Amino acid sequence: MSNLSIVQSFYEGTVEERGEKLASSVSPEVVWQESEGYLYGGRYVGLQEVFEGVFLRQAAEWTGFRSEAEEFVAQDNSVIALGFYEGTHNETQRSFRARFAHHWTLKEGKVVRFVQYVDSHTVWKAAHSS
Repeated sequence: MSNLSIVQSFYEGTVEERGEKLASSVSPEVVWQESEGYLYGGRYVGLQEVFEGVFLRQAAEWTGFRSEAEEFVAQDNSVIALGFYEGTHNETQRSFRARFAHHWTLKEGKVVRFVQYVDSHTVWKAAHSS
């Protein structure tokens, strides 16, 4: 599979299918950077930290949380995905739709780095009552 095909597959299928694809396609030492100011902002190293710090929290706190990529740009070992997140926060019942850019870096068919850029304020407003 090409780097572009690997990254595109992360945005297809159910949440469970996406998790399986991620687990099989990331380096054990993956560095995952969520945007500062985002609810799960920070640096996570390794698949377990990524799942616990980001994906399990999203699953527990949101209904219908999804990421949909609309455009991809690929060159060498880098793939950029442009799209949006959306979901409804379980506590506030507020919904949101926010733009994102994801920068994926791959080496030998495995994701070694992920950097997220997102309109974190839009997400924050949905998750907070004030």
